[in-house]
Amino acid sequence: MKRILLLIVAAIAAGGAYLSRPDEATLKMHMDAYFADTAKAQAKSLNIGDLIEGALDSAGRSNAFKDYYVVTRLTATADGKTVATCWGVYSRVLCTGPLSKTLKPEKGS
Repeated sequence: MKRILLLIVAAIAAGGAYLSRPDEATLKMHMDAYFADTAKAQAKSLNIGDLIEGALDSAGRSNAFKDYYVVTRLTATADGKTVATCWGVYSRVLCTGPLSKTLKPEKGS
């Protein structure tokens, strides 16, 4: 009985994920916001090299969208390198990438 209940709960969760997964336009909007936030943080830290690299990456990047039925992924590449990846599930989006690793958190946050 517990297995059947677990199977039903898993089916409901998968159905909800399928129906509410973000589309390509939503992921692109979040990725653009990610790049804008990254550029703003790099400008605050006055790291000119990272700022120029980030501007060049965003200017010459290409996006690849992939739909995995319950999650979606948008990957931005520039010069053969992955610049950022955005994952979407349950109408939520998470963007990560090598650009965010160079940023240091602000003091007090």
